[in-house]
Amino acid sequence: DTHGVRRRRAQKRDRRQLGSSESLRLRQVSESAIIFRFNFRGGLLSYVVCCGVVDGLHGLLNSIQTPVGDRPDVERLAETSLAFLNCVIDLACDKNGPFAKNSAAPDSTQLAEALKATELLGITSLLYALLLHAGAPRDGSVPAEMRSSVVRLATRAIRLINSAAQFDLKMVQVDPDSRRDE
Repeated sequence: DTHGVRRRRAQKRDRRQLGSSESLRLRQVSESAIIFRFNFRGGLLSYVVCCGVVDGLHGLLNSIQTPVGDRPDVERLAETSLAFLNCVIDLACDKNGPFAKNSAAPDSTQLAEALKATELLGITSLLYALLLHAGAPRDGSVPAEMRSSVVRLATRAIRLINSAAQFDLKMVQVDPDSRRDE
């Protein structure tokens, strides 16, 4: 009888030890998964920047000097490019990510440098081309109604500026003339 009690206690003790070691193992696995996810994210961002994707899309967006309403293929490409770049920046500034503001890790992806070098991907020029293609409205005149495609592109461009500001506010606030002196 006492042997049965000892055996049950030993089994209980073994289950507790197994549970605590299992808990420790799961915690180690989850920490490894988090580190892998951060390394993968950083690697993906670095790849996008280093392969010239960001520079190429900057060139595309910067080349748009007139409204794109009569060129639906360019319009779709610009909209898709803006959405992709927005995803890239959002991935970089995920508050749980390795490049969060609270993180001590430097931006090893060079995304911030790419954004600075391309003057925020040429978004300002794109917005001028989309919104002010007919010039500034004259006093008393009513501006022409914008096409929905122009509004959609402008909205995407403004969202991209917002994402860039969340990523690095000082970079977005820098005066472009002061960059030329560097």
